[in-house]
Amino acid sequence: MSLSCANETIYAVSMILKASLLAATWAGKYRKRGLESISKMPIEEKDKEILFLRDRIYPLETRIKIFQKQYHATSRKPGYSLKERLFILWHMEYFQIPRRHVTRTFGIARSTLYRRLKRIDDESKSTQHSWNKTPKSLTALVWRILNDNIDWGRVRISNQLKLLNIFLAASTVRNILQRPKPRNPSPVNCSEKSVPKNNKGCRIPPGIQITYEV
Repeated sequence: MSLSCANETIYAVSMILKASLLAATWAGKYRKRGLESISKMPIEEKDKEILFLRDRIYPLETRIKIFQKQYHATSRKPGYSLKERLFILWHMEYFQIPRRHVTRTFGIARSTLYRRLKRIDDESKSTQHSWNKTPKSLTALVWRILNDNIDWGRVRISNQLKLLNIFLAASTVRNILQRPKPRNPSPVNCSEKSVPKNNKGCRIPPGIQITYEV
């Protein structure tokens, strides 16, 4: 029984090999006919065909380079260099490769791609100038009120600033307190003769309204 199964397996393998060779033969003939038909085409049509094929070949060549890098990578230098990462991102944008195909196309995890894109986005945001940045003096005043009244919340601090004719939203106060505390906050100087103090801080002269939005 086992001998019969072995013979059947050998026969099946031989038939698969013969079918593969037969398919290769017909594919070669089809390729030859295709080349002959191209050789009979006008020069203008040939040039168009060449440009089309070059455009198809270029992304395949770049993918081969990326896979070669993966194959020859060693434990001493894992992953891709910065130049290679930029090359992959540029390749995806240039050929409009969907992100869901990144694993099949480049052999890298989608999470790795998203992490790289997020890092680029965060770096670009960190270099932008904030036009609505809260002045340092006002930031120091918010921290001063909090230090004097440690149990106060953002709403109460905002209401206290309104008594000083400084209209600062509670959300802005929250954003200020969520940032790192200034190391050397600018002192808020008030003239006791010209501007009276209240019991919680310095009073801005009446009639002056300063509105900051972040």
